[in-house]
Amino acid sequence: MRHEFPYFKCHGTHYECGFAIGKEFEYRIKEYLKEFKEFEEYLLPAINSNDGKILLDTFLTTTNKKYPWYVEEMKGIADGSSLPFDHILALNFRVELLHVTKNKTEALIIEEEELEKLMECSDFSLNTNEKKLILHNEDCASSVYTTGYFVACEIIPQREDYPHEDFTCFCYPGHLPGNAFAFNSSGFTFSVDALVPRYIALKRFPRQIVSRAMLSAKNLRNLEDILLNTPIAFGFCLNLGYFGENMSLLETEWNSEYFTPHENINSKNNIKPIMWNYELAPNLESNKTSKVSKHCIVSSSEDNLSDFYSLDYCYHFNHYERVIIDQCVVHSSRHRRKRADEMKRPENLQDLLNIAFDDKDEKYPIYRIKESYSVQCAATVLFDLKEKRMSIYDGRIAKEHPIFDLPMNLKFINH
Repeated sequence: MRHEFPYFKCHGTHYECGFAIGKEFEYRIKEYLKEFKEFEEYLLPAINSNDGKILLDTFLTTTNKKYPWYVEEMKGIADGSSLPFDHILALNFRVELLHVTKNKTEALIIEEEELEKLMECSDFSLNTNEKKLILHNEDCASSVYTTGYFVACEIIPQREDYPHEDFTCFCYPGHLPGNAFAFNSSGFTFSVDALVPRYIALKRFPRQIVSRAMLSAKNLRNLEDILLNTPIAFGFCLNLGYFGENMSLLETEWNSEYFTPHENINSKNNIKPIMWNYELAPNLESNKTSKVSKHCIVSSSEDNLSDFYSLDYCYHFNHYERVIIDQCVVHSSRHRRKRADEMKRPENLQDLLNIAFDDKDEKYPIYRIKESYSVQCAATVLFDLKEKRMSIYDGRIAKEHPIFDLPMNLKFINH
């Protein structure tokens, strides 16, 4: 049995927080790299190849133009952990770099045999009058179970155009925060599921830069601007919750599945969602926006709803449900969805846990911890929006009770 994930607090500029995290977890980062087979076998050769160097430089240049503070944060992680900067870049651009090919067209094509490694994470949201719960299985490389960590960061901007950020998140070693699960002090919770478009769009932002930027959101309009207008190279699914008290922070012009600011379904029905699911995909028709679908999870007390809403319960796995895109879907995601459909529709926390920890499908279970699986569940997180608590479960130890929990605090409630 491993020790619990360590928890580290830091305060400073983006570079200073990155440095502090890198220094505090230098051993874990280096152990992770030793165990992360794709790093030695593929990522290092990729960034030393001509194609890889060009791709790495393209993503770095693109990121530095809009988000120089996250480049500084990565430099801090590299300096603090005494690792080369391009190694940290490779980790944070790993999804894109893992698919470097000799294709010189606008989009790099995903190879079929690479897909099973990307089938990461499952989410289950329950919104009733009594319960406001989001449960997330963090599926990843097995080494994250022994080397991952939590950080609570308050980032002080070193320039006026840099953001002030305050968040708590689970981190993969050496990675920017944001690609797993988190909450911020504006009242938002975040959990991310991998999605696999069949292509990677060049001259766009790496997935982990977009997921890092979303942690800075002060309100829903701000978050949706990041999702729409930070054109993404690959794709992912964001499961979002709101545990704050200031409902004015949820005002938005985006009130249908795709962004159509002149239509306002929410105001027509007087509906105030506090749970959402967003699917992001690269947009080859524009290098200024992403393809994004928005979906709301509301309680069954609402009526006269469109397909823009799910009543009470919603789940998401690793394939696009709404965005129409040429995508790669392997057996794992479909099987997990099928198994969730077979199980009792959840009404409470125990029902949700029963689904998240289900392993009846021997080959493609929802809950994956066996060493033979290409990815394994490092942690199961519960966001209780009503009680304002984040609880971490480890099914290897106990499926009924969390191994620890944290209060979710609010600070930026007036933004």
